[in-house]
Amino acid sequence: VEASLSYPETVAAGEYFQVTWDGPGAAHDYVDVVPVGYKDTSGELSYAYTRDGETLDIRAPEEAGRYDLRYVLEGQRGRRVILTETLVVE
Repeated sequence: VEASLSYPETVAAGEYFQVTWDGPGAAHDYVDVVPVGYKDTSGELSYAYTRDGETLDIRAPEEAGRYDLRYVLEGQRGRRVILTETLVVE
């Protein structure tokens, strides 16, 4: 299973930014923002469900730094991160 995300190189702290995704798009799949290296599939800083459209509005964390932007697949066996990319917040 593959996914891809398109988003700005840097985003402003606390502001909404747009993410365009390509992937499975199952009913409960989502794109989230988490601290770098975060492994859990709950407790994210912000998220949006892929069912909300091909372009999602996601809120950036309040603090500047590097974060992980992830595509999370929710299937019969639970949640699984299938893509992790770096998000830079200024």
